[in-house]
Amino acid sequence: MEETRVVIIDDVEEIHNNIRTIFQSRKNDLLDALKQDLFGPSTHNQNIKKELNLIFDSAFQGQDGYELVKKSVAMGRPYSVAIVDMRMPPGWDGLQTIRKIREVDQDIEIVICSAYSDYSWHDIAHELGVNDKYLFLSKPFEVTEMKQMVINLAEKWWLNTRNKIYVEELRKARENAEASDRAKQEFLSIIGHELRTPLNVILMTLEDLLDNQNDQEALKIIRNSHDSTRHLARLIEDILVYTEMDKNDFRFAAKPFTLKALLETCRKQFQPPCDEKGLNLSIKADQDIPQNFIGDIDRIQNVLFQLLSNAVQFTDKGQVSLEVQIDANFHKHTVLDVLALRFHITDTGIGMNEEQLKHCFDLFYQGDDPRHHSRTGSGLGLSLCRKIVLALGGAIRIESQQGQGTRAHVTLPIKLDGSAKMRIAAS
Repeated sequence: MEETRVVIIDDVEEIHNNIRTIFQSRKNDLLDALKQDLFGPSTHNQNIKKELNLIFDSAFQGQDGYELVKKSVAMGRPYSVAIVDMRMPPGWDGLQTIRKIREVDQDIEIVICSAYSDYSWHDIAHELGVNDKYLFLSKPFEVTEMKQMVINLAEKWWLNTRNKIYVEELRKARENAEASDRAKQEFLSIIGHELRTPLNVILMTLEDLLDNQNDQEALKIIRNSHDSTRHLARLIEDILVYTEMDKNDFRFAAKPFTLKALLETCRKQFQPPCDEKGLNLSIKADQDIPQNFIGDIDRIQNVLFQLLSNAVQFTDKGQVSLEVQIDANFHKHTVLDVLALRFHITDTGIGMNEEQLKHCFDLFYQGDDPRHHSRTGSGLGLSLCRKIVLALGGAIRIESQQGQGTRAHVTLPIKLDGSAKMRIAAS
């Protein structure tokens, strides 16, 4: 049976009897009112509320009342409301009693009763602190006033108690989720390391075989094995990067790099597969772009590699291009030590239909097309690109038409180094 426990601390026995009489004579009405306040009018809640039982305990001195509250907390059956008289000779007065009660129970709601002006409300607030858990009731009190006050405070206490339970449950759930996430991160880190090493050995072995093999049939088998292994290695790397960015302590690196070196790395990476497919690879940057930057070159390279890889994978003839420009509109609204670069990756490949374009950034969306089933990827690449670009404060957009190719636009604000910043300022 759910209990609403109230303790009356007053040196006058008649006060105890009067309060008990008020609630005893109106017990059913009070229960119904409290039931409506706490649970609403539904039939189900009414049935639940019938289990509530109002229990009153008495103490005739402040120290006795404190001991009752202390014992109730220790037993796990705390009082929801205390009705405390201010004048209780010869022992503790109400103010001292309340201060002691607060040492053992921070949640109990307190009705301060007095027929005298020993303390003003200002004095009480000064002594006890501004708190929403005190109400003042003058003696002699009105029956209705006492009834409503106790009911409302009991309701408030129950709501606060349940709220604390919910908050604690949420805290534990969050701790469990964080522990699970840490375990996942540690597992992926270990697995990633264990997989990288053998995959790198396999890739190097296959590359040696490609360089020294003359048999065309064997070359085809080795090349297919090399492509599949490289795809697996890239997939593992993407998964590790994606999960790494979900860590609470993740930070982007800030390393010096040059735009020329970044573009040359892209050329070295994608010239061979373009030559193999007979595609023209064009990589260029506007001449007025500074060369020296500071940023997370590895993450920027992740984005460009993924977009160029998709362009090469889904293009059978024509060309793949990477162009770099200054985003003048973005630059107008930023500080002098940051420059917004816009990267355009264009291909003349198979393109995407409206449905594929709509979902292309969705995690693990593969856009299956039975005509191009062999080209289906993991569905992680573009989602990872978007995650990195947005985290860097940039923007990414993709345009595509089926049968006419795809164009990806990436804008990234990147910090300039000192000399480049001076040149921009001078211009």
